[in-house]
Amino acid sequence: MKKNEFIFFTLISITFLSGLCQGLLLPLLSILLENQGVSASSNGMNASALYLGILIAAPFMETSLYKFGFKPLIIAGTFGVAILLLIFPMVQSYFVWLGLRFSLGIFNHVFHYATVVWLTTIAPEKKRGQYLSYYGFAFGLGFSLGPLMAELRFISIFFPFILTSGFSFLSCFLICWLGAEKIEDPNKTIGSTTLGKRTVQIFHLAWFALLPPLGYGILETCISGSFPIFLTRNGLEGSSISLILTFFFLSGLLTQLPIGRLSDYWGRKKTLVILTASGAIGFLGAALAEPFFNTTLFFYIIAGGALGSTYSLGVTYLTDSIPKPLLPTGNMLCSICFGVGSLVGPVWGGLYIQHLPGLNFSWLLFIIFLAILAGLILGKQRQPGGPK
Repeated sequence: MKKNEFIFFTLISITFLSGLCQGLLLPLLSILLENQGVSASSNGMNASALYLGILIAAPFMETSLYKFGFKPLIIAGTFGVAILLLIFPMVQSYFVWLGLRFSLGIFNHVFHYATVVWLTTIAPEKKRGQYLSYYGFAFGLGFSLGPLMAELRFISIFFPFILTSGFSFLSCFLICWLGAEKIEDPNKTIGSTTLGKRTVQIFHLAWFALLPPLGYGILETCISGSFPIFLTRNGLEGSSISLILTFFFLSGLLTQLPIGRLSDYWGRKKTLVILTASGAIGFLGAALAEPFFNTTLFFYIIAGGALGSTYSLGVTYLTDSIPKPLLPTGNMLCSICFGVGSLVGPVWGGLYIQHLPGLNFSWLLFIIFLAILAGLILGKQRQPGGPK
């Protein structure tokens, strides 16, 4: 096996384990807080601490990557997550968990940032979409399987946390097999002496490629956080809500790999335009089909298949659109956009439900997808490299 292929398969494996841990932790902590009598709003605030940690950590990642390299950052991220997971069941306090989730967001971001930059660095130009789609698929598959392990809490409250901590320690072990590699500081190659100048340069070259990660953060948290509230208030039963959400996220998982490969042939912009147009059509159809459950489910499957690949495809499009030395800064900006979107999404969703109770929630999702589509159509790729 070639060196880059070995790195690729190792990174994909530990990404799957990371998704498994996060997929278990989010619903498990929500259930435990609910059982403690914590209100829904306070429960949501506790969960948002994870995304706040991502936002706080993001500006420091680029400098850390140049100084330490990929391997130390990934080890630090996975080891930090492993230790935090062991602390959760020992101190079952709302405010302690708030701090632990914030710290978890930081360590998770350290891991994912270094992983994505490493993948985009080693990905062949003609297979960038495929490489990043495997990353998205691995994390999504782990995230989808994670909630199934939440039932292990009935064996012991410690058991699921110890198990997921073990997965993180396993990731540390796997990453130790990789070589210690660093990425060259852009100060030496493109003359951008400050983060601000590199950021301005990226916005000039590829502002439109940052829209999919931003939109993904908004839409994902809107659908997972606010959409169930809308459905409940409109008389839908829990089983029907679970069915819509399950098929929505499952369709996004199943379309990751084919869409990634298609983007390598069709071009990133064309694929993203088709994808966001399909998502907008899906949410529009769901809004118009409100009284009919089966039709609504069908359109949400279409929208979910479109949304699932927007983040990884947006990162790939950005990679195509900027010089290679700017990749760490570009990935940092993608993370910030996702974090901002994840914090904004539940707020927008809550305000929409509160002030426009008579309107179908899908109209909000349709408008967001439409805005992303408009930006992608208006954006013009200036940097040669990758499919157009």
